[in-house]
Amino acid sequence: DDEQGALAFVDLRGAPGRLELRLGVAVPVTNAPMSALASADGWAVYGITAKQEVQRLTPSGNWTYGSALTPRLLLPQPDGSLVMLNDLGTRSVLRRLHPPEARVTDTASVPKAAWSVATALGDRIYFATDSGLAGVRVRDLARTKTISLSGPAIDAVATPSGDRIYVALAGEPTISVIDRYEERVVRTIAIGAPAAALRMDPDGRYLLAQRDGQDSAAVISVADSRVVRVIATRWRGDLPLVAPDGAVLALDSTDAIDVDPASGKVRHRYENGASDLWAL
Repeated sequence: DDEQGALAFVDLRGAPGRLELRLGVAVPVTNAPMSALASADGWAVYGITAKQEVQRLTPSGNWTYGSALTPRLLLPQPDGSLVMLNDLGTRSVLRRLHPPEARVTDTASVPKAAWSVATALGDRIYFATDSGLAGVRVRDLARTKTISLSGPAIDAVATPSGDRIYVALAGEPTISVIDRYEERVVRTIAIGAPAAALRMDPDGRYLLAQRDGQDSAAVISVADSRVVRVIATRWRGDLPLVAPDGAVLALDSTDAIDVDPASGKVRHRYENGASDLWAL
């Protein structure tokens, strides 16, 4: 939550909490573990309780939604709405509502989805299916064109503006670049090895690609659609990441290092930084 200076987190028991950076305190949101935890803004935290109910937890109060269908996936959106996903046979069913209202306003279905990726603006969600990326428009859950891919997608990320989506395909040493408006793959970027995971720079300058089977990450220039540097680093849930000044924060043994992706120079070393959890 940028405005309030807070980070939502999940503890080792599976219970959500909130780190209040301005006050310097960590506040548990609830003491009970929850599943399918998600948040779009760090203020409202969604999860599924032990009673299989959807619950929204905020500093101003909680909201609970019960249904005969317990969602597999919760997708809170920047506009405050919530998209819930259920698997029914060979299809994934989407339902959208606006908490605290309990009325479902829109529904849709896509081929059974393994995972999803949303644009930062919250106007599109894409679902990874056997046939490619199936898209929906968030404001009314209207289906958009399914984008065909040459193989199964294992990860995807969108630029902050949402105009391009980068997709890693299983076993392919390239990244596929999708133009959101043309709704097709417009180019590929060679990274020298199959990708295992992708991570987008919040400012849209670089794309980080974990190279499968190697402790290294390819740094891809979004503007030039090419690899500018391969950095030796382990890949974790928090690192590597692109800092606001354009440096890449990576792991080097027990330390964290600040690397200039243009020159490869290590600008700063944080001793024992690998034992910390890093976040922007």
